[in-house]
Amino acid sequence: MSNLIKSNSCLFAVDSSPAFSAGERLGLYFIDFLQDFELSISPPRTQSRQLGSQNFGADSVNFSADVLANISFNTRRDFSVETLLGAMFRPSGIDFPVFSGVRGHSFNAYLFSSDLQGYDLIKQIKDSQSFSGITVISLGNCYLNELGMSFAANSIPRNSCSFIASNIVSEVLTGNYMQIPAVNLESGTTGGAATIFLNPLQVERLPTGNLTGDIINTWSARFQPSFENLQIPHNQLTNFAETALSSLDVRLSIDRENAYGFGSDYVYGRDIKYPIQGSISVAGLVSDYQTGGFADLMANEKKYSIQIYDRDYQDEYLSGLSLAEFTGINETGHIVDNHWLKFENCVLREKRDSISVNGLFGFSAQFDFAANEFGGMTFKNGDEHSLDQFQSVTSDWHSLVSSDGQELFGDYFLRYYEDDCSITTLLSSDKLILLTADNFCYDHEVQECIV
Repeated sequence: MSNLIKSNSCLFAVDSSPAFSAGERLGLYFIDFLQDFELSISPPRTQSRQLGSQNFGADSVNFSADVLANISFNTRRDFSVETLLGAMFRPSGIDFPVFSGVRGHSFNAYLFSSDLQGYDLIKQIKDSQSFSGITVISLGNCYLNELGMSFAANSIPRNSCSFIASNIVSEVLTGNYMQIPAVNLESGTTGGAATIFLNPLQVERLPTGNLTGDIINTWSARFQPSFENLQIPHNQLTNFAETALSSLDVRLSIDRENAYGFGSDYVYGRDIKYPIQGSISVAGLVSDYQTGGFADLMANEKKYSIQIYDRDYQDEYLSGLSLAEFTGINETGHIVDNHWLKFENCVLREKRDSISVNGLFGFSAQFDFAANEFGGMTFKNGDEHSLDQFQSVTSDWHSLVSSDGQELFGDYFLRYYEDDCSITTLLSSDKLILLTADNFCYDHEVQECIV
């Protein structure tokens, strides 16, 4: 019986933009918390009938086939995977447009697999310190064309991304080097494409075990509409305690203009056609129905602002407020890692209410919005004054890492040297809070660190 490839024997990775380059590249970004991967190929076939025959006069493939790929993964708090794929969730202290500066963003994707059953691919690479004997399916010149986010009660949030590629290559590796699959879209060939070094140490940094701090928890994320009332009869959405939301979904479709020309079978470019259309869907239970009518809707339709707020655990502890009570930025002078995902100028697409025998009164609502390089969908991380002190990111907003994939040393926490020269992190007097330059003060009478 032949060995079948299982999910524990697969790894997915991407490289950086632009997709095509010459020379040598160092390492890949391995995608963690990956849940699904799917690809499909549909050759663009031209068929033409002819007079005098019941057969086709022409039935052939005239252009290079597009490769469509879909992945889904657990949602990280910093949206780092989406940034690698072409939606820039920058670690900025101000509301920054997610689709600013992504017009020409392209990348290559790699699916590594092994037929060694019962042997995790991460461990296989770590033990051998080599990619030799591993099969890789490479997708060249990838462009993001769909983005989705799903939040549901009692489940881990999951994001999905779809992208379109111009080339696909499959090979069995014989070492730790391979040629990138990108096509030079100007010449229509892969000649001169870079060689990439596959560093086994980068696989070792993939997270395993208890990592709940890295992903968004539905209980810490909050749906925050800016409006009190819709322009139709509806249930209350602004009161967190009385709004029993069960699910929230965000979908974006990135329409692209595929530019073909003489002299090449490959597409020359895939420019984004702005604005990018998106939708937000919420569903839950009705507890407090509001009054309203259609008159204002038809006379002067309103636009709404909606944001998803993911609260930092330290912020909740220091403020002394529960998640249900907390409605804004906590001003206690300490650094926080709060996240805000904001959608502007949303319009109501659909509102549904339903109830059945022995059931509860439920509702669903869908809002449409448009995003471009200047706004519509923005992301904010923490406070602007706190992030100005230290940023471990590159100019294109990737996290700085060493050659083995480990993050560089650097954060806001205060430390001191022990007598044996070991470094100890400074804690508050109750040993519960890591002290930073923003939340530390010293009481000369008590002679201890306090908050």
